[in-house]
Amino acid sequence: MWHLFSKNGDQVQAAAGVGSHFIFNNLLQFAWTMLFVRGHFFWSEVILVVNFFNLSSLYFRHNTYARAIHIPAVSGPLAWNFVALYWNGAIAVNAHTLPARILANIAIWGILVYGLFFLIIFKVCCLSNRVDGFSNRVDEFWHK
Repeated sequence: MWHLFSKNGDQVQAAAGVGSHFIFNNLLQFAWTMLFVRGHFFWSEVILVVNFFNLSSLYFRHNTYARAIHIPAVSGPLAWNFVALYWNGAIAVNAHTLPARILANIAIWGILVYGLFFLIIFKVCCLSNRVDGFSNRVDEFWHK
């Protein structure tokens, strides 16, 4: 919100550019919460998939915005949604059997693959700001 009232025109444009996707994300998160707490796990998974496509299109369309806008409005919600897909999906299929647990242990590596995709393709680590800070400290350590 703060960027919408900035004197810098680029910040205003960036904040306005993510606005419609971010509002849609909030509405879908509300729908997901209402379905999840009422035990409608299949439909809540459908909502998460729709939101995943919404946030992915937002990321690919606006991946060069300043981190102050990008992290809270794009990367943070996308990272949460990706993890929630696994979490809600495991609940939806009642993953308490051995084959389901084996599949879950294999599928959980998708989080790493998805993060590496963004690190390699976009050469940014906005999906994990802590990773960026950590990698900078490691670089400083090795280049002393």
